[in-house]
Amino acid sequence: MTNRDPSKARKIRAEIYEKALAEAKIELEKEKWLLDSLVNEKLIDEETRSYYFNKSNYLYKFNEFVFNQYVNENFESSEFTLNDWPIKESQDLVQYGYYNRILEYIEREAFYSEVKWIEEVNRRYPDYRKVYDLIRENDSLNQKEVEMLLAKNLKQIIEYFPQEDVDEYLNKFVSEVHNVDLVEGVLTEYQHVLSPDLKDWSKGRFVNLNSPDSLMHLSLIDSERNQITLKSLLEENQGRFVYIDFWASHCVPCFAAMPYSKELKADYSNEQVSFVYISIDKEFDNWIRGMEKAEIKDYPSSYMVSNEGMKNTLLETLKVNEIPRYMLFNQEGSLIQYRAFGPKTPELRNTLDTYLSN
Repeated sequence: MTNRDPSKARKIRAEIYEKALAEAKIELEKEKWLLDSLVNEKLIDEETRSYYFNKSNYLYKFNEFVFNQYVNENFESSEFTLNDWPIKESQDLVQYGYYNRILEYIEREAFYSEVKWIEEVNRRYPDYRKVYDLIRENDSLNQKEVEMLLAKNLKQIIEYFPQEDVDEYLNKFVSEVHNVDLVEGVLTEYQHVLSPDLKDWSKGRFVNLNSPDSLMHLSLIDSERNQITLKSLLEENQGRFVYIDFWASHCVPCFAAMPYSKELKADYSNEQVSFVYISIDKEFDNWIRGMEKAEIKDYPSSYMVSNEGMKNTLLETLKVNEIPRYMLFNQEGSLIQYRAFGPKTPELRNTLDTYLSN
């Protein structure tokens, strides 16, 4: 096997980037000439010319910046840094889809790199709460860009963090973001996690806010095909926190997470926490075989969503099919973590310890 020289590979890559940029610059000049000609011939107006030229010009500048950053990281000789790139000049471009690529790069390089990352069995993600706060505090982006990134990170906070964090950041968002359409879009999409106060506030402003099916009506069956609703299950566990593990027999990451789930259950066996497994398998026999493989067949709190339960529209709304998926309910049976931390994470133990100590 041939040993590759990393420094030589980096140099070759840099040369390829440099050549591509040179060719792109020539093409940019050609495009400018063509657009100017079309304006002179009155075939397009000045606004159309500006749109197409700005698109090409900013993408060229972006690629030039990325190239120089690559050179800086590998050869310690770049003339550009992120702060020197003319981000604020892009105020009018944020409305166009192609600019999202640049915004995502800025978000990744300027913010994601500054926060702690959370490790789960099947995913790794930055602490979006910290990212949100960094975006609010930055002075490099214009208002439209800030609001777009805040909306994006708020959605991730809703997806991955406890309800108290969701409430905190939703309230920040609606009080600080001026783009009404952006606010309405987020609140409509995630109306199932809104606090009563925020839901009332939203209904007074946005006519589309409707309540989806209740998760409490979710129909389940046990291994004897006895039927039960999630509401009944939570009532049986009144006075205890309920941690639900949504999984399926075909889900490899679900099986990888099972040892951590069992360890967690053992560690909290003397605490007021119930651990429940709910399969979203479509075939009963597959579920039974899956439980045998996971060694939870004899565990009493193991259920499968029934055929009737699969019709509950909130399953799709809550994206429960993205498994393994976890939810946490409080002692009164209210959902407090719409997407709870996985059993592998220290964050889940911290969350449980905090709730149990109150």
